[in-house]
Parts: sequence; structure tokens; C-alpha cells
Amino acid sequence: MDKEARLHGTTPAEHPEALRLWLRLLTCTQLIETQVRSGLRDQFDTTLPRFDLLAQLERAPDGLKMNELSRRMMVTGGNITGITDQLVAEGLVERVEVPGDRRAYRVKLTPKGRKQFSDMAHQHEGWIVEAFGGLHVPANLYLPDTEGQHPGVAIQCGLTRAGKAEAAIQRLAIELATNGVAALVADPIGQGERACYRGTDGMALPGGGACEQAYLDGPCRLAGATLVSYTAYECSRALDLLAALPTVDGDRLGLV
Repeated sequence: MDKEARLHGTTPAEHPEALRLWLRLLTCTQLIETQVRSGLRDQFDTTLPRFDLLAQLERAPDGLKMNELSRRMMVTGGNITGITDQLVAEGLVERVEVPGDRRAYRVKLTPKGRKQFSDMAHQHEGWIVEAFGGLHVPANLYLPDTEGQHPGVAIQCGLTRAGKAEAAIQRLAIELATNGVAALVADPIGQGERACYRGTDGMALPGGGACEQAYLDGPCRLAGATLVSYTAYECSRALDLLAALPTVDGDRLGLV
């Protein structure tokens, strides 16, 4: 029984939907983490904490102090020391002195450790992709290939059947990114990967986005809403996502 199922029959919560969503996310996280732990153990005879420590060091070529590792991994210094001792004994990491501070040292990956982590990271990526293999990615993000923050634009796809995969939409997004503007293109409800009415072959039924949205608006009105209200909400969330990106200037956003 997962955590969401245990919620049923308990004292009514003030915000049941938020609680149910949190429990569902937590359950999904634990299921994926269990698969990753199993893969690391079976294929590399290692553990997830050891993999996480190597991952932190891979991002820091000059190494990290023990307190920095502890803070990044959100565990105690004692846990970090134990894992580090194991990895040093296996020749995967090394301790190096910190100039000017005889009491401190940095932990760095050795060439052997870097090679082993590269192999593990490749497999790890495959496990994550497989875990989410049944989910659609409803948006594409086009980023300028230059440093610093850039203005951002959320592009709407009109009523094109292909949504974000429409050739004209892709050309527009690429042109914006080439000229220094980050572009986020999301499939609207009923278009592209979010087509709701499909045949037995899994393909979207004829008619395109306009027909799908006309069908979908009816049930929305029965619930006291409109499809336009959901579309407007998704546009605001697209702008929120752009504003949260470190490479995008949240004060320079647009919607087209």
C-alpha cells in the first residue's frame, strides 16, 4: 500500500488535494529511487550515497572540503567521512591538502574514480529515462548559446495540430534563440503530444486542435469553467518557468 492509499479513511485534511498530490509525488520518488539503488548494487556493487558523493565531486574538478560535501548532500559530516574513507581505500577519490590551512583538505576524484562515475552516470541516465518512458514531454525549451541572462518568450501554438512540432513554430523558436531570446514552446491542451481524442492506433483523430478544443470546452463548462481559463493558467505557468531559469531575465518576459 502506498502513502496515498493510506490517506483514505483518516481524519479529513484541510487541503486534501494538495496532501494527496504530495503523497503521490513522494511515492513516485521512492519507487524510482528503489530502482536506482537496485541497479547500482547489481551492476556496480555500490550504493546511492556513494554515487551521490562522486556526482558532487564530478561537478567540482578542484575538489570539495568535507563541510561543503556535507552541506551539498544534506547529511552529517560523520556520514561523509565514512563514505570518503571507503572511496579512498578503493582509489576512487583522494584527499589533498588545502594551502594555508593545515587542518583542512579537499576531496577530489582520481582518474579511476572519474572513469567509474562516468560509466555509472551513463547507466543512471538510462534508468531515469526508462522510468519516465511512458510520460510525454509537452514543451521544448530553446536557449541562446551565449553567457548571461536573456529575455524570454513563451510561444503559443495557435490551432496547429502538431503543436510545438509544427515546422513554422520550431523555426520561430530557433530564430529567437539564435538572436539571444530564450523561447519556451508548449503543446496546448488538445494539440501535439497532448491530443486527447485518439483512435485505437494511438494516433490523434482527424480535425486538429480546433475540433479537440471545441469538444473539451463542453465538459469544462459543465464544471463551471472554460477551456480558455485553463489555457490562460498554463500561459502564466510557462512564464513562471522561464522566470525561474538562471539564464533568463525575469524582468524581460513576453508571450506570443
